[in-house]
Amino acid sequence: MLTDDRDSGSLSVLIIGYAAITVVLVIVGIDVSKLFLAQRALSSAADAAALTAVQGVALHQVYDGDGVHCGTPIPLSSGQAAAMAARSLDRSRPDLRHVFTSVDQPETAVAGGAVSVRLSGVVTVPFGRVIGWLAPGHADGQFRVSETSRATSPVAGAAC
Repeated sequence: MLTDDRDSGSLSVLIIGYAAITVVLVIVGIDVSKLFLAQRALSSAADAAALTAVQGVALHQVYDGDGVHCGTPIPLSSGQAAAMAARSLDRSRPDLRHVFTSVDQPETAVAGGAVSVRLSGVVTVPFGRVIGWLAPGHADGQFRVSETSRATSPVAGAAC
């Protein structure tokens, strides 16, 4: 039986190549999935913080009689909104610890009857060194994720 030795071993090279591509795709898929889940968790925490913060009514303006006018939004207190957003984040921290290495304090902004809350945190992906080759600047495998949520108070001054 005659055999041609020129093709011997070419199937092994193909299998090794496909295995390497599969491993890289699995690693990238796992890391991207962790970042996606972190973004979702942070979005949920930011939504909760914004909904809580928008309840921070400036009571001194309401009860002084000058802050509530016909059809205008109830005045909100920046300090009260920030404190309420921070408490909401503190309640969410146990769940966020499973995904995040660290989560920064919320940044709140009050404008009219609305509150914006921005949360950000650092996520460490499982295969960070491999991703570091693909994404320069992330050699340590840490990525910053941020999310902003806005809530508007549905409460307005008395009808005219």
